[in-house]
Amino acid sequence: MKRFLLLLLINLLTVYSQAQQLPLIPQASQCTIYEGTYNLPAVLTVSFPEEWQATLEMFKQDLKNRMDISVVFSSKNNALKIQKDASLASEAYELDIHKKGIILKASHVCGLNYALASLQQLLLNSKSLPLLTLKDSPRFSYRGVMVDCSRHFWSISELKQTIDEMSLFKLNRLHLHLTDNQGWRFEVKKYPEIAKKGSYYWDFPALSGKYYTQKQLKELVAYAQNRGIEIIPEIDMPGHMLSLFAAFPEITCLGGEYEAFPQERDGKLRKRTWQNMVCLGNPKTYEVLGDIIAELCDVFPSRYIHLGGDEVATMIWKDCPHCQELFEREHMHDLGELQDYFTRWAHAELAKHGRIMIGWDEINERKAAQDQDVVMIWHSDEETYQKALDRNLNIILSPGDPCYFDYSYAKNPTRKVYEWNPVNQAMGAQANLWTEYVCTQSDVEKMLYPRLCALAEVLWNSPEQKHWPDFYQRLHAFPFQQLGMNAWMEEKESDEWFDLSKAVKPVLPAGVHVETNIYNVKGYEPEYALDGNPATFFQNGWDTNPDEYFKVWYDVPQRLSKIKVICDLSKDYFQRAKLLISEDDSLYTEVGTSDDFGHFEVQLDGRQVKAFKIVPTFVRLSRLVIREIEIE
Repeated sequence: MKRFLLLLLINLLTVYSQAQQLPLIPQASQCTIYEGTYNLPAVLTVSFPEEWQATLEMFKQDLKNRMDISVVFSSKNNALKIQKDASLASEAYELDIHKKGIILKASHVCGLNYALASLQQLLLNSKSLPLLTLKDSPRFSYRGVMVDCSRHFWSISELKQTIDEMSLFKLNRLHLHLTDNQGWRFEVKKYPEIAKKGSYYWDFPALSGKYYTQKQLKELVAYAQNRGIEIIPEIDMPGHMLSLFAAFPEITCLGGEYEAFPQERDGKLRKRTWQNMVCLGNPKTYEVLGDIIAELCDVFPSRYIHLGGDEVATMIWKDCPHCQELFEREHMHDLGELQDYFTRWAHAELAKHGRIMIGWDEINERKAAQDQDVVMIWHSDEETYQKALDRNLNIILSPGDPCYFDYSYAKNPTRKVYEWNPVNQAMGAQANLWTEYVCTQSDVEKMLYPRLCALAEVLWNSPEQKHWPDFYQRLHAFPFQQLGMNAWMEEKESDEWFDLSKAVKPVLPAGVHVETNIYNVKGYEPEYALDGNPATFFQNGWDTNPDEYFKVWYDVPQRLSKIKVICDLSKDYFQRAKLLISEDDSLYTEVGTSDDFGHFEVQLDGRQVKAFKIVPTFVRLSRLVIREIEIE
């Protein structure tokens, strides 16, 4: 008996080890590998159920474009047989590679896509395939990414590229943030001026007029469905609505002229940025928003529709007679209850169309979320999601730590994402790519990959299956460059990240001081730039501009030979900054500059320095991370 148990244990460990050796992202949940290989023929013949024709056409094109493999659809002599198996769950699949060919089983287009993704990844590694059996299904049902189309606009072809890449890593939800203060990207046929005026910038004509027609979006929805991906749209309300007010100032509390602003516009020239909430006491508000929601539901067939609800300021409602009339009529005690009134209206409006509302976690701040509503958690504290779970609400996790991929790889590195463990009660999770500082499709890919691969594996596999060294090796063997994906691959396996929960604020040496007027993210203090540890860092919240500085000064002047500024080169670094030194902390002399890519090292040859300043000379569309200032 003992011998039998020992052999069984060895066999289980062997299967687990074999699974870990497969070059798949995410790794398959169950895998058995056998001796031998199957060599792919020069032309891959495929048979399949007719209803999956559109998806298989995509697969055919993928193999041709990515690996120069020709595919022929045929009912005879099939190297790849695709079969529909109703006994499998919709996202499950089985893949069997044996000496005579390949058999793929699924019950739904989702499982089909995941099986094809696994097969493609194996073929990227070699056309000589291992003999194996995969029985695979995901841990979480919701595995997504949000792309912000408002702050910067992404063409339909670019969104298709993102969909193609998501499909390869078995992600199944694309959340499109279509509107915000910076731009309105959704065509409303009843009110055509909304998209036109909401995407117009008087100072940036080249960025103006960029929005999606409903025809384009319907075609994109169909494209995503064939990839097994559901698109969830978001119209952010009742705040973040300056771009709507450009066409509809009459649904504001104050009236007057409003305009959307591009992120490229100087902050001093942006108008009425904090007057971005609708008037909740005006019946016209609900008429216009109801019409917009109706058209949104007509374009997007998704069960869930996202209606925002985050960061809604209330101060204007206090002085608005219409809002105050509503406040008194509903016997409210707190201005936040006005937003709760709107939340309940939005729930009911979507219910008319048979849809379920997703909202950011503020919709549940005072328990206004209804039973069927889904709360998307973006705050990183445990209390926020526990409040929703205590009410038995469905939740989707997208906390800033570690799911905000607009942050650089210093703050949210790949390992931090990989070692995150979402709570089992969640529907799933998504990465959020806000695009204030992401201006090109190349940057979209750099910020998503490889972190999105880590999140894909977190959401697909159980925590017990995760193993960072193994994942790191698979990640760095993956042919991102061959596939034309601009992944950031500069992280090391042994890299540590700055964990604020375990960090101690550094104490600078006696006589050394630091000061800055650059706004910083709470907890990422300026002193971390001088603590001798590149894993810790100072970080600001927004872009830097020429009237800001980072200063180091001494009680007693020092003779310095070199100053080197180490930023985070993945995204958040100085661009065109200058270094100024002073012998008396009054008269400053420029001694060096950074280049456009954050490299910043100045030789001083023993000059006497009482203080030095780093001053941007260019408004950078980026945050700033100073990992370390090395002084010799």
